[in-house]
Amino acid sequence: MLFFVESTFTQQCDQPLKTARFDCHPEPFISPEKCLARRCCWNPLVSLTTQPPKNHSINSIEENVPWCYYPRDFPTYQIKTNESTDFGQRLTIVKQQSIYKPNEILNLTVDLLYETAQRFRLRIYDSTKKRFEVPLQVPVIKTKVNVTDYEVSISQVPFAILVKRKSTGVTLFDSSVSPLIYANQFIKFSSRLSSPFLYGLGEHRQPLLINITNEWRKLTFWTRDFPPVQHVNLYGVHPFHINVEMKNNSPTNFHGHFFLNSNAMDIDLQPLPAITYTTIGGIIALFLFTGPSAQDIIQQYWDVIGKPTMPPYWSLGKETNNNDNHKSNHTIDSSQSNNHGKYSQSSLKDLASSTTLALEDINTRQQPTFSYVLAIFDKMFTVIFTIELILKWFAYGITNYLKNGWNKLDFIIVVVSVLGTVLDLFDVADIPAFKSMRTLRALRPLKALSRFEGIRV
Repeated sequence: MLFFVESTFTQQCDQPLKTARFDCHPEPFISPEKCLARRCCWNPLVSLTTQPPKNHSINSIEENVPWCYYPRDFPTYQIKTNESTDFGQRLTIVKQQSIYKPNEILNLTVDLLYETAQRFRLRIYDSTKKRFEVPLQVPVIKTKVNVTDYEVSISQVPFAILVKRKSTGVTLFDSSVSPLIYANQFIKFSSRLSSPFLYGLGEHRQPLLINITNEWRKLTFWTRDFPPVQHVNLYGVHPFHINVEMKNNSPTNFHGHFFLNSNAMDIDLQPLPAITYTTIGGIIALFLFTGPSAQDIIQQYWDVIGKPTMPPYWSLGKETNNNDNHKSNHTIDSSQSNNHGKYSQSSLKDLASSTTLALEDINTRQQPTFSYVLAIFDKMFTVIFTIELILKWFAYGITNYLKNGWNKLDFIIVVVSVLGTVLDLFDVADIPAFKSMRTLRALRPLKALSRFEGIRV
């Protein structure tokens, strides 16, 4: 009998690739008894005599290989029903018993939504009880598209989903590498990555390109006010990444994943390569973007979450400190510093424009190169002031904009500058009537005075 148990254990737990082990006991204080109680495999590394440190930020494969990992036949969900819908497919999956975590949800619904040719959406949720979902207004697609860049296949037993790119056969999502765990306060699922090179998964202090070729990495997602140091969670949460697709004799494409979940979560990366999502609540709502370029993925991501808004002008000055505003005078100093920077920036622009005018004299026409350079600068500042005028019109409205005396002066200067530029294009600027109008450009230095409070027109 003892020999039979050992043989069965070996057959289930033999895993030639250490990087293909998926952690069955991510909590600290692991032991063989705790591991086997979850029906997982216990196989310590011979090269290490102590328990693994559970620090997946260390660049060492040996130190971070799980000692407790899922067997290939770990009890998981099986498909009960599979029906076609207007949006794609709806499955119900069931699990016989709860063996991994307390309060496992044994009956789940899986929606496969073929939303666009480049966007696939996966939803897994409780079949009987409504759970919290992020209140983000994402696109609602009621009818699936007929032609897509991806193809989806489903494994019956055990339940798994595989998504591939049609043109190259590259895997975009493959949940078969690890079992799905779905408990009331513990949701965990994994996917194989197409390469060990990723971008995203912020906010964390890390290189722009995440390379997990020889690295296990754990990233925690929960916002907090903390200085930007490595291996900790920071101000923002963006469970979105772009994965580089690398295949011989195929173009380099990209695809992206966005996990729409606002609960505390960990994302584990391992050099298989693979990614594991673990969260303490909500549902599984995963968007897959097929690109194929990185720019395409960002556009597809914006189609889901909304496009970024233009930041207000006042927010583009000196960065406001988050950590040292313990007293009101600190906030006042930061505000005054912002205002000083705003005035300095505008004054420098007006000073440069005024200098360009001051350099013009009666001998300028005798120096063609110098005259050409001044003309270029004059047109450049005309464009800058025109854009500034248009932005103010949108911000204040034309009526409110013209109530201010300085704004009226700006309007006159811009109109004269634009008219002068047009006259130059038609070679009629030397007509005496037009030359006298161009002298109104001398009012341009007065724009700098509008930056100082207390001076009115």
